[in-house]
Amino acid sequence: MGIVHPGVPQPLAKFLQAALGLDVFIETGTQYGYTARWAASHFSQAHSIELSPALWARAVEALGDVGNLTLHQGASPAVLARLLPTLPGPALLWLDAHWSLGETAGEDDPCPLLAELEAVLTQPVQHTILIDDARLFCAPPALPHPAAAWPSLAKLTHALRALGREEFFLFEDVIIVPAVGDVELLRKYLQMRDTLTSQSPLRQPLPLPEDLAARIAAAQGPALLALWSEAARLVPAQVRHHVQVARLAFAQGDRAAAREAAEWAMAVDLEVALAEDVVALRGSCGGEVG
Repeated sequence: MGIVHPGVPQPLAKFLQAALGLDVFIETGTQYGYTARWAASHFSQAHSIELSPALWARAVEALGDVGNLTLHQGASPAVLARLLPTLPGPALLWLDAHWSLGETAGEDDPCPLLAELEAVLTQPVQHTILIDDARLFCAPPALPHPAAAWPSLAKLTHALRALGREEFFLFEDVIIVPAVGDVELLRKYLQMRDTLTSQSPLRQPLPLPEDLAARIAAAQGPALLALWSEAARLVPAQVRHHVQVARLAFAQGDRAAAREAAEWAMAVDLEVALAEDVVALRGSCGGEVG
C-alpha cells in the first residue's frame, strides 16, 4: 500500500481512462478487494490477480456480486501472460503484488515486478502501467523485507529500457509507465497537477476538475493550449490567498509568516509556463498559435 493513496490513485486512473480510452483495468495483488470493486464500478472490464488462495477465496465471496470483475488466483506474471492476449485492447494495469507481510503471500518472491513487466511489455499491445510503492525502489524497504529482493530504480530503469519504454514518471508514490505515444500527455497532466498542488495553501493535492481533465485529454493542438490556460486560471485564486495571508501576517508583526506567504504567492510564473506551451505547440501544429 502506498503512502499517498490507500489503493490505485483514482483521479489519475480516471484521467488515463478518459484520455487514452482504456476500458479494461487489471490489478495484481487483490488482498481485500477494495481496489477491485472500485475498478469494476468505473471500467467495463476488471481483473484482479491474487497469489494467496485464502485471500482469493475471501475476495470471491465478498465480490461475487460484481459481474464485470474476474478474480484470478496464481502468480501474477504467469496469469498476466495468459490474460493479456485475450483482451480486446490496451488496458490500465495497477501492479501491487508486492509481499505485504501478515497474511499476504509472496514471502519467497517479495517483489515480482520485473517478471510482471516482462509479461506485459513483451505483448504486441502497448498497455499503460502504474506501479505502487515507488519509494521502495528508490531506497530499501523496511525490515523484515529482504532489500536485495527489490530492484533498485537503476535496475528498473534498465529493465524498462530493454523492454522498449524509455520514459516513466514518479508521482505520489506511484511509478507511471505510459505507452510510448502518450508520454507528452502524461507530462502535461502531471505538470498541471504539481502546479495546482504547489499553490495550495496547505500543499494538498488539488486535482483538475473532472470535466476539464476530460476535455484536456480529448483536445489537440491550439485547443489544448486554450484548455491549459483555463486550468491555469485555477491557480491565481491560490496566489490571492497567499497575498492575503502575507498582508495579515505583516500587519500582526509576524514577518517570518509574511515572507513565507509572499514567496508562495510568487512561486509560479504562469505567463512563462504558457509561453513555453505556445512554443511547443507551434512545432507540433506546424503553424502559429496565438
